[in-house]
Amino acid sequence: GVNWAPESAAAPASAAAPAAAFDPVSFAKCLADKLGLNPSSVLAAVAKCKLSPSCYASTLGLSIFKVIGAVASCAASAGIPSSTVEAAFAADSTLQPANA
Repeated sequence: GVNWAPESAAAPASAAAPAAAFDPVSFAKCLADKLGLNPSSVLAAVAKCKLSPSCYASTLGLSIFKVIGAVASCAASAGIPSSTVEAAFAADSTLQPANA
């Protein structure tokens, strides 16, 4: 099973961690639908990548731009706060401008 839930649902989620209610299976199904992939292959990527678009892009062999939209949309559907998604995207080094 995928075991990266917070230790306690009462503990505040850190900026990088999805909310306690985050369901990796439904999130993977959403991503699979949007990206045209097999849900079981996407589920393995969700366990590894959480909300990191560059991780999905390299793991699944997809365009980073295609992945960003799917991750953002599915995160919203999953009830993950946009601030959490933005923090995760901001922490994703591949999304930073090369000249920053």
